[in-house]
Amino acid sequence: PFSPLFIIGLPRSGTSLLEQVLNTSTHVVTGGELLFIEAAYKQYILEHKELTEIAEWYREKIVFITKNQRVPKAAPRWVTDKLPSNFMYLGFIKNLLPDSRFLYCQRNPMDNGLSIYKQNFLDTHSYASQQENIAHFIALEREVMQYWKSAYSNDIYTVNYEDLVTDFDQETQKIFNHCELRWNDHVKNFHENPYFTNTASFDQVRKPVYASSVGLYENFSAELTPMQNALTRLGIL
Repeated sequence: PFSPLFIIGLPRSGTSLLEQVLNTSTHVVTGGELLFIEAAYKQYILEHKELTEIAEWYREKIVFITKNQRVPKAAPRWVTDKLPSNFMYLGFIKNLLPDSRFLYCQRNPMDNGLSIYKQNFLDTHSYASQQENIAHFIALEREVMQYWKSAYSNDIYTVNYEDLVTDFDQETQKIFNHCELRWNDHVKNFHENPYFTNTASFDQVRKPVYASSVGLYENFSAELTPMQNALTRLGIL
């Protein structure tokens, strides 16, 4: 039997990198950014379905994913869903799928905000084109996650992006321990995985780990003044 493993946080916080790292394990099936949880929530709120019925529907979906991998995994322990915005549904997810666990990606808010601001998300993130709106979304995410971490502390492991890219071996060993997986040297070669990621980070996860994005916002301090002022006002900086 396998369980859902949710990789959550802000966009551009390292979720794709983390999923690619986990994919080095023979016990992890990577699902990518799935839309099942939002659909499940709508079934619960709008259609008034029972949680047990929705959970059965969800598990059928992820069973299908495990059986239709381009690179099959013989004995999966976890199936990942790395849709970052699932952080909003964490309490619902725990009630729906009690065996689920979470890896929460957190990054320096200025670097994270800059990365969001630079990325063309088209219409999928309406806040992402205004610095003040990005700051407000970051503050919202921090507040929500602070609550979830207090409610489900044993099920959430916080992955600090800066630690992941500057102390890769030690941090990935902690992540694997949280997921009850065995770490080995293959983890270092995550960028050679045949798994294809169809997200804004598709190019980065094909390269060895690098730390050049850490502190990158300092090169644009004047241009990012609106974001910095808003994050300071909101108590994030």
